[in-house]
Amino acid sequence: MHSLDAMKARAISLRRLPAELHVAAVLIAAAIVAAIFFTGDPNFRVLYQHLGAEYYNIARALADGRGFSDPFGEATGPTAWTTPLLPIIQCGLLLMLRDRDLVASAVLVLMHATFVGVGTAIYYVAKQTRSAIPPAYSVFAFVVWAFAYYYWFFILTSDVWLISAVATVVLLLASRYARTETLGRAWQWGVAGGVAFLTSPVVAACWAAILVRVFWQRARERKRVALAFLLAAYIASPWIVRNALVFHRFIPSKSNAAFELHQANIVDDDGIYDSESMQRHPYNQLAMKFDYGLLGETAYVQLHGKQFLSALAARPANYLERVENRLLAATLRYVPLVREKEGSAMALFRKILYALPCLSLLLCGIWRKRDRELVVVLCVFAGVFLTPYILIAFYERYLFPLTPILIVALFLAADHLFSWARGTRALPSDGSAPDAAALMPR
Repeated sequence: MHSLDAMKARAISLRRLPAELHVAAVLIAAAIVAAIFFTGDPNFRVLYQHLGAEYYNIARALADGRGFSDPFGEATGPTAWTTPLLPIIQCGLLLMLRDRDLVASAVLVLMHATFVGVGTAIYYVAKQTRSAIPPAYSVFAFVVWAFAYYYWFFILTSDVWLISAVATVVLLLASRYARTETLGRAWQWGVAGGVAFLTSPVVAACWAAILVRVFWQRARERKRVALAFLLAAYIASPWIVRNALVFHRFIPSKSNAAFELHQANIVDDDGIYDSESMQRHPYNQLAMKFDYGLLGETAYVQLHGKQFLSALAARPANYLERVENRLLAATLRYVPLVREKEGSAMALFRKILYALPCLSLLLCGIWRKRDRELVVVLCVFAGVFLTPYILIAFYERYLFPLTPILIVALFLAADHLFSWARGTRALPSDGSAPDAAALMPR
């Protein structure tokens, strides 16, 4: 009898835990399933050891005492080819573990932990909205999305997990502002912006765009915005100063944009990277690696930039065609890095699923009146994030760090469609409850 009472008491105490802990437990179980399902496949061993390619080579150079250098595995000198945070993390893991296999295992753990954290954050944001459907549906959508494109979430140890984590932090801060119209602590925004700058220039641009909008919208928040920018600049300044001293030029984030413009708009046939065009890269091609080492990073990147500008002047329509292709690929048309067999059920499912989040953003932007400020944040985030990739270079990996924003948009659109189907009147902008009759099906 006492044991039964104790079991009931434990069950009651578990029910009293925050819902986010229950969601995290479910996501941990899903992550364990993914680990068991994928980790045992020997075909994925090489992909586990990818570790971001250039990122890992730079991490190895850091661990060996050669500084932030040698992105292609040869002694080619200092580099700003990538942003610094991921190589620094991997360098720390290398110094502790001393083995690439162990570093890959540690990064896999971080990837799965990020999966749990991002999913829990999505649930938290969905729970704060005035939705008619349970926020748990957002977690379901996230799990389906992650398992559908499992290669980027559970297998390839690239930078998707880290950029997703930083984007999620910015989303959480922005969603709090959207809910309360108060920025909160400036130091949190400043740290998030500085870390974003050292991780991904596009996430940093999203962070800046949101704060600029707050600056013009809310006069009372301008002091906090200014402090956040100052702190972010302070965190990012060592990297900017280092690049200025080493390369004698202003490199705010990373140096390879001109090279990407050349590769995606001249080398690649449609402007969207595939496995074939990926091989024509200094990391994979010995001749290009030799040219990079011979010229040095600055001259090598400038040469490719000049070649792109010459081709643009001669054939601007070709560039515009590739921009159009990238716009479709970044929003509606799924173009996998490794082309899938057409006609398979999974390929069709991925194509349909891929288009839903951006369609959801469009639907919310046009029609959804509830949670309007959050919808604006999502649209600004997605628009600023994707624009550089549409203009410069794109393939599917560049979209998936945007997952938390896309899944929240998908949840809000589903809620809007559910409310419309039920004939539910939108909540007033002041958050007051609607008339009871308005909630009855018509």
